Formats: sequence, structure tokens, C-alpha cells
Amino acid sequence: MLVFIFSTFSSIGLAEAYRYTVYSLLILAGFVIYTMRSSLWHLDLLHLDGFRCAQLTLRQMLHVAAPLFLFLVAAKDMGISRTFLFSYCSLLACCLFLTNRRLPNALANLCFRGRRQQRTLLCGMPEDFARVEPWLHRKTSFGMQVCGFAALQSGTGTLPNGARWESVDDLEAILAREKINQVVLTRTLTAEGLQALSARCDTAGSRIFILHDLEEQLGRPVRFIRDEGLNFITLREEPLECPLNRLTKRMLDVGIALPVVLFV
Repeated sequence: MLVFIFSTFSSIGLAEAYRYTVYSLLILAGFVIYTMRSSLWHLDLLHLDGFRCAQLTLRQMLHVAAPLFLFLVAAKDMGISRTFLFSYCSLLACCLFLTNRRLPNALANLCFRGRRQQRTLLCGMPEDFARVEPWLHRKTSFGMQVCGFAALQSGTGTLPNGARWESVDDLEAILAREKINQVVLTRTLTAEGLQALSARCDTAGSRIFILHDLEEQLGRPVRFIRDEGLNFITLREEPLECPLNRLTKRMLDVGIALPVVLFV
């Protein structure tokens, strides 16, 4: 976009500057639409390989290039240099690929280190560790540091890496000794057990996270919704239920159809 803006005021007149400004706004609109409708929170941006980075870059380029080329076709604009346009798109694709590949890790290293790390205690049973181990490994990039293991039942052994499971009866001592910020409970308990464990964590100044197994029980992905103080569980997500998504879809429909109606 900076290339467009620079070229706008460097060697062309006011009319051409207006046209290149429109192109810049179209590119910006493409990025905004992609950001609003994408599901980047479902992507593990810190562990993308080259192939997945290329896929992400391709989707970003389609959202950027599609409005621009549709406008060029609809407006029948023959003034813009095709060589410059394709060179710009190629350079933008390279920049997006390198950004997707390097920037998330650089930001994570900057934001999640030192005092910003989350010292975590895993509370559950040894057989639960295999289920959460990949997740724990990925979260180390976000500053999560597993500093202890508390077993809900006594008589448990050690992990393959040699770490020892301590008893949940010594929870307060473990939290104080390891300076734990958060506790991850890997299985659900009875209501009384959860209340007691939550109260002990609150007293020690640690947050508690509870891993549910509802998806494993139902065999389908679930989504939790809170509406006016009531908690619901749905088995299917409807993107167009969100007014913002409906507005985005309508704007995209109008943005594509309007140039065709006006200029074709």
C-alpha cells in the first residue's frame, strides 16, 4: 500500500492520485474483511510450517487481490501499469509469507518471557498427561511453564521425563513453593470437590482452569454461549447469527455487485 501511496504523489497528477488512492483503499478493505471473517484464533500461528504459511498467505492474497482486480475489470481501467501491479502483488505475497513465518514467534519471545511467564501446576491423574502433553508443549511458546504435578489420588508414580506427581493434599505448599500462577485441572470432579479445590486455589492467589471432556463424550465439537446470565451449549456454530458477520457479508455482496452494475 505504501508503494501505491508513494507512486500517487511522486510522478502522476491529481486525477491519477485519486485513482491510486482508491486502489489503496480497496487493498485496505481487503485486509479488513479478511481480519473480520478469518478464524486466526483457531490457528497455531507460532507453529506454522512452510506449507501452512503458504496456505495462509494465499488466502490473504485472495482477499486483497480480488476486490482490486474486480474493480479494475468493472471500471475498465487501462491506465494502471500491469507490470507494476503484478510486481506489487508478488512483493506483497513475499512480505506476507515472511511475516506469517517470523513475526508471531518474534512477538511471542518479546511478550512472554521473564515475569510474564505463567507458572502452571497440572492437577489430575497421571493417565491424563498424555492427553494434554501436546497442548502443554505448544503453550510453552506463550509463556506457560509447567512447574509441578499434583495427583488427585495418592500412590501415583512419576512421568516419563522423571517428574514426580505430588499429592493434592499438599496443594497449598506446592503453590507457595513453586510460585504457581495457575492450576490446570485435567478432569472434572464433583460439585463439592470443585468448590473446595477452587477455594484453595483462590486462597493461594492462583487461577484454576478445568478441562472438560464433553466433546469426547458427544463425539462432536461443542461451543459454549452465555446469554443474559444463562449458559448454553451448542453443537453447531452459525456464523451469520452474529450481526457483524451479516454486515460484513452484505458489504462484500454490495462491494462486488455495485461496480458491476455501475460500470459494466
